[in-house]
Amino acid sequence: MSRGWIPAKGFQRIDTSVVPANQRFAFWSAVHDGLDMSLIDPSQTDYRASLLTATSDEGIRFGHSVSANTRARFGGCHSLDLVLVSLTTAGVVDIRHGHDSATRITPDSGLIMLDHKRAAVTATGTSDHAHAYLSLPRRLVVEAAGGDPIAGGGAIRRLATARLAPFLEAHLRLLMTRSEALSADDVAVALDVGAQLALACIREVHGISIEVDHNAAHGALFAAARHYIDLRYADPDLTATTIATALGCSRAHLYRVFAANGSSIGQLVRDIRLEKACTMLVGRHWAIEQIARLSGYGGAASFTRAFRAHFGISPGEWRATANETRGQRIGDDTQPALM
Repeated sequence: MSRGWIPAKGFQRIDTSVVPANQRFAFWSAVHDGLDMSLIDPSQTDYRASLLTATSDEGIRFGHSVSANTRARFGGCHSLDLVLVSLTTAGVVDIRHGHDSATRITPDSGLIMLDHKRAAVTATGTSDHAHAYLSLPRRLVVEAAGGDPIAGGGAIRRLATARLAPFLEAHLRLLMTRSEALSADDVAVALDVGAQLALACIREVHGISIEVDHNAAHGALFAAARHYIDLRYADPDLTATTIATALGCSRAHLYRVFAANGSSIGQLVRDIRLEKACTMLVGRHWAIEQIARLSGYGGAASFTRAFRAHFGISPGEWRATANETRGQRIGDDTQPALM
């Protein structure tokens, strides 16, 4: 990757359209210092490519790259000491590696890991290729894998079968679409969570149990549990058992992970449910019973008890105060979306 232009915090957008057409590929190559890049069609003059990227103080880098057909060589003497965890979101890329092995990666392939130090040649198809990726210092990946992260003589390894892979994919897509809403501090946290999820996936495909008392695995599991609860908060049957089953760990281990993060499963479920309920209470005339069930509670009574215990007032009192403060009309006839 290039030196000097990527900020320590926050996102930056790079686009070849900012330079003259005959300089665009040279500009793109300079952005990717450390890679040997070339055009698949040497006659191409109007090269199109863009990159959304951010990097952390620990050297964790996120990128969302869209580019025209390009060839890149990995494993040369100037290759950076990095491992790429990549999710193709559009187009195709063909990778030649190992003993003349060939692998085609499409949006259906899921997560893959590519070692910059291993010899490989990637070539994108005739249509634009896009992928979201995390670039990780190789030493972190070697530590997580307990040795060489790529088995055999190839340069890539699939991560799509890891239990936490869907959570990492969702995290990468959120970074793609919501980057501009994040503060610099948010970006640092988001990159750390992404790295922890990636390292946990790498550990799993190398047969290292997520139950091992390892800080990265714990952080990844805690982040995945938060994400799962945020998606399923409206389910009244959401429990420690169902969360642990979905994440592929024991309930006891999940309790330990939450305790290590100064929280409890029940507390986080309650906090997220009440946060969602507060949003539904403002500016709408939905009945308390309806909001209770949309928030994952069995009925208005249990919801009101939990709400009063947490906020010190009833849902109705909170609604009246919030609507008055924000100048919103209680008679709004908006209807709730189907959950």
